This record gives sequence, C-alpha cells and structure tokens, in this order.
Amino acid sequence: MSGLLNNSLSALLTARAGIATVSHNIANVNTDGFSRQRVSQAARQPEYNGAGYIGIGVSVVGIDRVYDSFLVEQARAAATNETYLSAFHDLATRVDQLFGNEAVGLSGATSDFFDSVDALARDPSSIPARQTVISQAQVLAQRFATLDSQLATTEEEIDSRLYSSVANINSLADSIANINDRITSFPGTPADLQDQRDQLLGKLAEEIDISVLDNADGTVSVFVGNGQSLVNGPVGYSLTTLPDLFDPSRLQVGYGEPPTQIPDGLAGGAIGGALEFRRTLLDPARAELGRIATGIAETFNATHATGMDLSGAMGGDFFSYDGPEARAASGNAGAAVINVAIDNLSDVEPRNYELAYGGGSWQLIDIASGSAIGMTGSGSAADPFLAEGLAITVSGAAADGDRFQLKTLSPAASSLKVAVNGPQGIAAASPMVGSAALANTGSALAGIVAVEDPGNPALSDAVNIVFDDPTTYRIFDSGGSDLTGPIAFSPGDDISFNGWRFSLEGQPAGADSFSVTPNVGGTGDNSVARRLLEVAREGLFGGGNTSIEDLQSGLLAKVGIATQQAEASLQAQSAVRDQAEMSVESVSGVNLDEEAVNLMRYQEAYQAAAKAIAVADTLFQTVLDAVR
Repeated sequence: MSGLLNNSLSALLTARAGIATVSHNIANVNTDGFSRQRVSQAARQPEYNGAGYIGIGVSVVGIDRVYDSFLVEQARAAATNETYLSAFHDLATRVDQLFGNEAVGLSGATSDFFDSVDALARDPSSIPARQTVISQAQVLAQRFATLDSQLATTEEEIDSRLYSSVANINSLADSIANINDRITSFPGTPADLQDQRDQLLGKLAEEIDISVLDNADGTVSVFVGNGQSLVNGPVGYSLTTLPDLFDPSRLQVGYGEPPTQIPDGLAGGAIGGALEFRRTLLDPARAELGRIATGIAETFNATHATGMDLSGAMGGDFFSYDGPEARAASGNAGAAVINVAIDNLSDVEPRNYELAYGGGSWQLIDIASGSAIGMTGSGSAADPFLAEGLAITVSGAAADGDRFQLKTLSPAASSLKVAVNGPQGIAAASPMVGSAALANTGSALAGIVAVEDPGNPALSDAVNIVFDDPTTYRIFDSGGSDLTGPIAFSPGDDISFNGWRFSLEGQPAGADSFSVTPNVGGTGDNSVARRLLEVAREGLFGGGNTSIEDLQSGLLAKVGIATQQAEASLQAQSAVRDQAEMSVESVSGVNLDEEAVNLMRYQEAYQAAAKAIAVADTLFQTVLDAVR
C-alpha cells in the first residue's frame, strides 16, 4: 500500500516539476538569452522483496538547459568578428569620404596649384601670375594640414572608443565574476544564472576577442589578448587605457598593476577593429599623405633652387616642412639618440617603423605588418643605417629592450608651409643662358641651360664652348684661357660644367662656338617655371616609376579598396552571425507549440498520478475499515 502511495506521490511531484518548468519556459519566451529548460528524471532504485524487484517511483535528476556549447561558441566568435569588421568599416568609410570629397580632397588643390604654375610659365614676369602661384601654394599647404587634422580627429575618436570599450569590458567582467560567485553558493548550477552569464559573455565578445574556459565548479574563466586573465572564477580583473609608449597623445590598452601595454595588441571585437584600422589604414594613410607633401616640397624646392628670381638672386626653398622624427619609448633605459633623414626620396615608403635594440644589434620593423626591414651600414654618422630611402644614425649607448618609433613622412603634411619671400622671390628663370655664335656653320642649336648644382662657386662665370671638330670641344673662360682641353662629343650629348648642363640640338661643325653667360635681366625667361610644371608628372618614387599624381590616385584607391573590402566582409560576416544565432535559437529557443504539447503531457501525468493517489487512499481506507 505504501509503495503505491510513494510511487504515485513521486510521479505527482515529478509532473509538477515538469509543469513548473514548462510554464517557466513559456513565461520567458521573449527573454533575451534564455535557453529553454527541461526536466531530467530517472526511475528510483527498485527494492527487492524476495520474489523480485519492485519499483519505488521516479525522481527529478535535474533541471537542465537545452544547450549546445559548440553552437554558442560559434555564435560568440561570429559576433566578435562582426563587431570587429563593423568598427573597421565605420572608421574606414569616414577616411574614404574624406579623401573622395572634391571640396576637401587633395587632387583639386594640387591641380589648381600646378595650373597656376602653368600660367606663370606662360607669363613669368607677371606679378599677378606670381601672386596666384603663392596663393594656390598656400591653399595646397592648408589642404594638407586640413586633411591631416581630420585624420587626427579620427585618431581622437579611436581613443574615445577605446576608453568606452574598456569601461564596458570591465563592467561586464565584474558582472560575470559576480554570477560565478553566486553559482558557487548553490549546490548545483542554476540554468537561469548560466543563461545570464552567457548573455554577458556574448556582450563581452562584441567588445574584444575572448577565450572562455569552463571550470569544474560550474564557474568560467575568461582570457583576452595573449593570455591575460579577465575573469577567474569569482574574481574579475580590469583592463585600462594608458598613453602609447611613443606617443602620449594616443591611447593603448593596458593590463596589470602598474598597467603595461598588452604586448601584441588585442584582436577581434570593437577594440580590435579600431586598433587594426589605426595600425593598417589610418597610420599608413597619414604617412602616404606626408609622402605626397614631402615629394611636392622636395622636388619643387630642388628645381626652384636652380632658378633665378626677379631680383637676380638664386631661388631658395619654395616650401618648408618638418622632416622625419624619431620618438623614444617612455621605458627606454639607455642613452641612445636616433636621427633619421631622407637619403633617397625615390625609395621612401609610406611606413612608420620601430627601431629596436637587443642582443647587441638593431632591428628595423614595419609597424603595420610587423615584418623586419633589412638595413645596411653600421649606424654611425660616417656609415648610417640605410633602409628604404632612409639614413638612420645612432649616437650614445642603447640598453637591451630600447625601442624608438620612426615617423618618417607623416609630420610633413601638417607642417607644410610656403617659404618663398613674396611674388618677386619666385625663381622662374634660369640664372644662366646659352647662345650660338652667328658665324656657326653647323646645324646645332643652343638649348636650355639647366642648373644642377646651385651652390657651385663658379656657376655664374661666363664661358665659351668652341668645337675643334664635330666630335670634340673645349671650354674657355672670358679671358680666352682653355679650362678643359679637348672633350669628346656625340650628337645628343649635354655639356656639363660649373654646376650647369647645356643642351645642344643638332650637329655642330668645326670652329662653331657657343656661350653660356649669366641671365642678366631675364625676367621673361620661363625655363625653370616650365621645369617646375613637370614636378607633378615626374617619376619621383618607386625607383622613378611613380609620380605625385600617381601617389594621389593611389592613396584614394588604397583607402577605397580597403573600405570596399571591409564592407563586403562585414556583409558576409553579418550573415554568418545571423545563421549562427539562428542555429543556437533552433536548439535553445522556446517553441510555444512544443511547450503546449509538453504542458498537456505533464498535465495528464499529474492527473494520472493524482488518480493513483486517490486509488491508494481508497484501498488504505478499505483496509482500515476491515480491521475496525
């Protein structure tokens, strides 16, 4: 009799647990992160009565989540990748719109500047034309500064995002640790607390790439970066923002006490996307912008220095700008000082570098890719390190672990200025001119005289070039003294002397003579202005194959391609995340139709158990009545 009653009562209690669980599922059908639960039940250990084993009912083994850890981990990873790409794409789009905007972009200002140089070449003595060149040069310099300032503003937004994300990460880590602590206070692992924790882990994964380790006591440990512990059971740790080792104006993510920068950076999530954008797109874009500014300034200055202004003085620098700089890491222990300069403009790449000392030697590293860059030389003033168009000298003793950041090109964009002294200071004319004697019988015509070394002390000395025959010539000073002796000549050769180069077109005859003299009163000469006009189209970079125009279009293309790739990857990753979350939902989500069936099943079981209890009660009452 008691066995019947116990069996029925256990069935009743189990059915009641099932009804409570189903109603709990139904109540949370719209709760974010809720995983449906189910009752796990098992038959109790039967009893032996001599004739065999008789069952003694059913027990509730546990209330379990319907949960697939593999699918949840996939969804978490998909969320990390999507927010990473979303952050990257959002920031890249702003830079793409900046460079692609005709009103604030670079191509329009550059074109207007060289159009003004073209107008000057057509009328080199015109003061208005000269003033227009200066005005357009100032507009161009301001455009570089504006673009660099906008990129710097994007840098500030990255810092703001890092600060916000780190605060959110620390709050989530504390909440996860708190739930871990609550879980350990229960004899089992409550499913609802596990759901809350998983939801927090999902939000954490949107901020940063994480690794989650399940512990034996039902808690989890969370790691970021290259193994830094963010949550360890009931204990949460904090990330922080701290100034960059090389540039205190920008933030990095740190860990520990005292905080140190996480060595290899952070991947994934909103933080990883922002840091990756800064490292692989923003910094190279600023360096490329600086390379264009450097190229215009260097080549324009070099040509301008070979010309003569309206007062008859040699032209100096037309532009001024800040050159490469080396920044020591804040933790350097040695006394080394680094100086970096452009050695060969044609080979300079739009990169930022890190120069690190260790094991008695220096290593140059491309910051964006992390790859080592080969160097030649010893680093001394007499034998500098040479790499990618740069000359790097080291003075003072370095300590192991000392690091320096080399910003080779980006300073130029924000610092470009017009240095020429007024419109009359524009050197549009050549200081030397060539002419042919009227008595010449050959077909050779005097071409331009291009100055190659404006610092040559004999540059302005007048000379005569006399051909002994069509294949040799001599150079005489104004007093008739032979300065060179016979020099071989072939048609098409230029004649170089005293820092200038004189071109002849055609074939000279014996006794033909030519003179190279100072260009006195040459206000109408436009030979240097025409050469200045060619600066935009000359192959100045990439071994002489890439012009400033190529660099401008290349910069726009690089940013545009990176943005388009990020957009395509984001769209694909969003689809992956949606699919991953649907897979989790298909396993763990509450289905009202299914719960309705379960509710009816448990209701019937409850009613049947109640009926069995009623039968047991009737039988028991019959026995009692029989013995009264």
